[in-house]
Amino acid sequence: MLHAFFAYGVIFEPHLQNTVICLKDGLPSGVIVRDFEGVKLVDSRWSDADLKELNDRARQSVRYSFTQGWNRVRYCLLINNLSEAVSFLADDNPQTEQQLWLIIREVISAYLNSTENALAREHLTALLNGEAIPSKTNLLVRIKKHPDRQAGYVYLNSPFAIAKH
Repeated sequence: MLHAFFAYGVIFEPHLQNTVICLKDGLPSGVIVRDFEGVKLVDSRWSDADLKELNDRARQSVRYSFTQGWNRVRYCLLINNLSEAVSFLADDNPQTEQQLWLIIREVISAYLNSTENALAREHLTALLNGEAIPSKTNLLVRIKKHPDRQAGYVYLNSPFAIAKH
């Protein structure tokens, strides 16, 4: 998700039920994602010419600002996916939970260290330094019958603020 966002301006939300982790010799070796219904594109990276096959309504709904995209990526990746997985795997054990967040931190750090993308470096450094994580206010979006692009966020304490050491 991070590479797709920073390198290509593609925002997707692979919920756990739509994600398959490939294993090779007992270790993760790849990811398969299905259900691209919520895919969005960072508007500064995708011109109208790039999206000429889409009708005006589809083009309007698929375009997100960088900030909207970064909120969506952090929400989908950290709240929807990883928090659920960590909670399940830790089984209410705080030490295991902290270990899992440290592993996630190491994976994100490895990506950060492998990229020369300035935006990725800036935003991932802030993320790993414990910036608050956006959590979408889905209930309010549904009650107000607003499109997802108008979703608000509440900001939660970052697990990386705790899992620094």
